[in-house]
Amino acid sequence: MAFEYSRNKSHFANVNSHPISDDIVASNLLSIKVAFDKFIDVDDKSDKDIALLARSFNIDIAVDLAGYTANSRAGIFSYRAAPLQVSYLGYPGTSGAGYMDYIIGDHILIPDSARPFYTEKVA
Repeated sequence: MAFEYSRNKSHFANVNSHPISDDIVASNLLSIKVAFDKFIDVDDKSDKDIALLARSFNIDIAVDLAGYTANSRAGIFSYRAAPLQVSYLGYPGTSGAGYMDYIIGDHILIPDSARPFYTEKVA
């Protein structure tokens, strides 16, 4: 999950909710860490605690990169981690949840005929 947390200057924080022992995360951990201003491992925290942590950064946008995939933490968004919550990349279907504001996808990923079935606005 990535967060933008400053209105005056773009800062990016990654709140990692995947176990560090996960092969993909472990093998790319250094490159993941340097891509963000802050990197916080929250694998042992509850969804509510993670959402509260995100709010403490006064972030503007929270981006869910996992959706309903393995090891995802979609519940974090149910506690409104940020004023604007966006789904991107990990899961191309609708969350079906009223707490996700947008999903990023083009007309190939989300055809016009499917858009009425999305609870999120398609951007």
